[in-house]
Amino acid sequence: MNTRWNLADLLDLEYLFGRDESIRLHEGEQVLAKRDRIIYLAKIAPKLKDTTNPSSQGLIHRWLKVRQHTPAGDRENGQEILLPGTVWREVSAIFLGFALLFGFASGLGLAGAFLVYSGTAPLNVSAFLGIFVVLQLAILLLQALLLLLRRLKRTQLQSSALYALLLRLMAAGVDWVHTRAHRNLPAEQRLNFAALFGRLRSRRAQAPLFIWPVFFLLQLLAVGFNLGVLGLTLAKVIFSDMAFGWQSSLQLSAAQIAEGVRLVALPWGWILPEGTGFPSLAQIEGTQIILKDGIYHLATQDLVSWWPFLCMALLVYGLLPRVSLLVGGLVQYRRQLERLELRSPETRRLLQRMTTPQMETGGEGVDDAHLRRGVATSLEDSMAVTEEDSVQTGPTVPSIALPVQRLILVPEELFASTDITALQQAVARIAGVGESKVQALPFSASEEQELLTQIHAEYMAQRLDEICILQEAWMPPLEETYNLLRELRRVSGAATPITVVLIGKPQGRERLTPTLPEHAAIWHKKMQALADPSLDTRTLMEVT
Repeated sequence: MNTRWNLADLLDLEYLFGRDESIRLHEGEQVLAKRDRIIYLAKIAPKLKDTTNPSSQGLIHRWLKVRQHTPAGDRENGQEILLPGTVWREVSAIFLGFALLFGFASGLGLAGAFLVYSGTAPLNVSAFLGIFVVLQLAILLLQALLLLLRRLKRTQLQSSALYALLLRLMAAGVDWVHTRAHRNLPAEQRLNFAALFGRLRSRRAQAPLFIWPVFFLLQLLAVGFNLGVLGLTLAKVIFSDMAFGWQSSLQLSAAQIAEGVRLVALPWGWILPEGTGFPSLAQIEGTQIILKDGIYHLATQDLVSWWPFLCMALLVYGLLPRVSLLVGGLVQYRRQLERLELRSPETRRLLQRMTTPQMETGGEGVDDAHLRRGVATSLEDSMAVTEEDSVQTGPTVPSIALPVQRLILVPEELFASTDITALQQAVARIAGVGESKVQALPFSASEEQELLTQIHAEYMAQRLDEICILQEAWMPPLEETYNLLRELRRVSGAATPITVVLIGKPQGRERLTPTLPEHAAIWHKKMQALADPSLDTRTLMEVT
C-alpha cells in the first residue's frame, strides 16, 4: 500500500486525535469504536480486497483521508472545522513565496548598488566575486563542516541549541499567524489548536520533520538572491555599457590571476573555452586597473571579457548549489516521511477500533452484520458513502497484525482477590484480542528485578508484544510507579506498548470496578508527563 504522508497530514492527524480524546472522555469509547469501524467497513476494507496484510501506516492514512473529506460529520457549534493542515498549507505557501521574492529583491538591491558604473573606473571583479560568490561558498562550507563534526561526534539533532531555537521560533510563528488570521474560530477549536502544538512537542520522532520547512525556506531565500543578482547583472550587460577590471594590493601578476581564473572556470571551461567563458591571459593583462593610469589605456574588448566568467561563477557556485540542496532536501524529506512509523497510543487505539469486530453486548451495542446492513444510512450525511461503496463491503474484511502476546501485571496485593479470567476478557475488550498471561507484580525489590529480567528475556525472544499494568485509579501514582514504568521501558525496548489499565475503588469483594473520569484524567496527565510515546492509559471499565 503506497502511503504518501506530509506535514499537513500529520498536523490533521494529531488534531483529530485530540478531538477524539475529548469525545472519548465525554461520550465514551464505544462512540469512537462504532464510527471508526463503520469507516473501515465502508471506505477502507472494500479497497483492500487484494491486500492480504495491509500495513498499519496505510490504514491510518486511509482513515485520515476519509476524515479530511467528511466536513459535514465534523462540526463545532454548527460551524465547519478548519483543519490545521489547511492552515499549514496556506501559511507555508505564503512564507515560501515570500522567501523567494524577498531573496530576489535583496539580490536586485545589492547587485544594483554594486553595479553602478559611472564610466570613469571599471567595476572591480575581485569585489564582485568576494561578495556574491566567495561569501556564499564560505557559508556552505561552514554548514558542511558543522554537519561533519556532528556526524563524527554522533550528536543527535535534538541536542542542538539551534535545533531547539528553530523549533521554538516555528511554534511561535505558527501560533502568531493562527491567532491573527483566525480570530473568529470558536473557543473550543482554539483550545484544540493549542493542545495540538502541545502534542506535537511530545512527538520526538516526528519533530525533526518540522526542521525541513525552515531548511527549504533558507534555500529558496538563497535561490531568489542568486536569481536577483544574476538577472540584474545580465540586464546591465545587455542594456547598458559595463566595464570590468581587476586590481590587488598583493602585487599578483596577470599570469597568477589567469591561473586562478582557469581553476575557477573548470566546471564550465570544457563548454565555454578560454576567451568565451572566461578571459584569456592577454585579456586579463589588458584589464588590470592601475589607479595612476586611469581607464583610458584599457581596450573595450578586454573590459567586457569578464562578464561571462562572473555570470557563470555566480550560476555554478551560487545558484546551482542552492538548487541542488533544495532538491536533495526534498528527496531526503520524502524518504524520512516514507520511513515514518506512527506508534503512539492513539494510533494503536485507532487500529484496534477499526479492525476489532463490534460484538452484541445486550445493550446498545451492535455487531458487524448490523453495521454492514446500516452502513450506507449511517454514513449518508456525514461520510457521503455511495451505493457502490456499501455493496462492495462483503463478509470478508482484511485484518492487520495486532499484538497477540500480552503480559498483564497485577500488583501482588490485588492478585489473590482478582478474577483473572474476567480481567483477561476485560483487557481484551479495550486492548484487542490476543494471548494474555497474567502475572503478579511483587513487593520486594529482588523479586521485581527477577521479573524484569524475565520480561527482558521474553522481549529478546520476540515473545512479548505488549505490557499492561493494573493500577487503582483512586490512588494517585507514586514515585515507585514512575520507576517501575521506566524499568519496564528499559527492558522491553522503546517501541513495545505499555498500557496502564485503571480500575476504581473496590466494591465489596469486586476488584474490577469502573473508574471515575476525574481519577482517570489525573493518571492520564501524570503519565503524559513521562513523555513516553509508547505509554498509554486506559480505563478497564467506564462509569455508566
